[in-house]
Amino acid sequence: MRCIVKFLPGALLAAVSLFPCVMNATVERYHAELRDGVQEGDERYLSCMCENSTDISEPLDEEMATALLKGKLRLTHCRTFDARDVCGLLLLCAGCAVRRLSCYESEEVKKVQCVNEIYLLNDNYFGLRERKLKDMITIEHVRIKRQAHICTYPSNLKTADVACQTTGNKVTCTEACIFGHTLKEGVMRTMSCKKDENVWRPSGFTECDPFVDCSLSLKSPGTVDCYSGTTRTAPLCYVSCNHYEDRPAIPRRAYECTLSGTWNRALPFCVTTGSGLLLVPRPTNLAVNQGYSK
Repeated sequence: MRCIVKFLPGALLAAVSLFPCVMNATVERYHAELRDGVQEGDERYLSCMCENSTDISEPLDEEMATALLKGKLRLTHCRTFDARDVCGLLLLCAGCAVRRLSCYESEEVKKVQCVNEIYLLNDNYFGLRERKLKDMITIEHVRIKRQAHICTYPSNLKTADVACQTTGNKVTCTEACIFGHTLKEGVMRTMSCKKDENVWRPSGFTECDPFVDCSLSLKSPGTVDCYSGTTRTAPLCYVSCNHYEDRPAIPRRAYECTLSGTWNRALPFCVTTGSGLLLVPRPTNLAVNQGYSK
């Protein structure tokens, strides 16, 4: 499974949507392109590839776009499943993307520049796409009812994967933080819950906190295409820079973040690092997670 970190100008967010024992990333990839613009604007829409290779686009307000990107839109929140409704598109179409166009006037060069951002969504956004539409609502409600009071799983951890196993009266779960994040105990911890007690021990599920900042954002025309870190792999970004002032263009190349928050090679001139994240101390047990070898 791939858990995705989205790199935004001034923000680092991770979105992971989890079903019991089945973990699905809601956002798979982030792509941005900064270029000279011709008009100012700010719009968001959902674009999906549907039957017969038809590309359908629907406008999104900021609240809905944020819910999609943060994995907060749940199947039970959907009122209709029309082919042109957001929920219908996510369920019925093979692949979807949240697109955002934001233009602004650069004070340095006195030009209008536009950032075109695309967040590609998992084509199994709700984790139930392969089942018949009429069964999805029933399955989701049954799942919620079954978990309502007995050893409940986390509904939406953004910074960790959770794997669980039930043996008799006991449920055991291991929570593993994504790359660059940690719990107080370290990058992994195991919890158990007896159904007759309904208490997770030694503690419940919590989000992991970042100890490195692997975000990139464009500061001059170019493109950045980033894949998240997971529990086993580091964040990876492909960056290309357009010709800018006296600097020549730089072709597209891969850059990988390290556990110290640096990159495996010098970054090109069109991107800048960091997003002002509040970081916690580096954990001491990184070796526990096989993906934390760098």
